[in-house]
Amino acid sequence: MNFEKKYYEMALLYYRTIPDISKIEEYAGKLAVLRSKKIRPKTELSVTENEILKLVIQGKTNKEIGEIQYITCNTVKKHVSNILSKLECANRLQLIYKYKE
Repeated sequence: MNFEKKYYEMALLYYRTIPDISKIEEYAGKLAVLRSKKIRPKTELSVTENEILKLVIQGKTNKEIGEIQYITCNTVKKHVSNILSKLECANRLQLIYKYKE
């Protein structure tokens, strides 16, 4: 189903009691914009993620990275997970292979 058509149909259901077509189109457009923002992946790494990426490439463990960055091991895991997702890598090994200079 077409992305725009899906939200147009949702708007029709919402505004079915209002015959004004411009309201339906406006609502469908807003829904499409909101939904596209939610599903569009953020590909740019934050400053912290870039620092952690460099440490991962150096072969540091989560514990070592946490000690260097003064953050918990769980926070490191979350950052690494975000990095893997944003850079479309399945694991650390693929990340190192792809980005090691």
